[in-house]
Amino acid sequence: MPFEGQCGSYYDFDDIEITATAGVTYSIEILDAGFDTYRHLTDELCTVVASKDDGGYDLFSLIVFTPTVSGVYAIVVTSYGSDVTGCYDTTLSVY
Repeated sequence: MPFEGQCGSYYDFDDIEITATAGVTYSIEILDAGFDTYRHLTDELCTVVASKDDGGYDLFSLIVFTPTVSGVYAIVVTSYGSDVTGCYDTTLSVY
């Protein structure tokens, strides 16, 4: 599932909701960005279940997770530094 977005300042973020199935492994990756990205993954209660600054190519963030509970999760994308803006592409892969 590709998604294109744009982050403004450090306090700006995009919130992308997904429905995940327990026991299935998902990879959430930034493919192209003009800035250092930071990503959180939250559950239905807005509890952070994973977060990653880097881990993908260069300064791009990558999260691989296998939920223990099926439900709606939110991929939260922001920038690592303050006063940083830019566009990005992200993908969700299922394994």
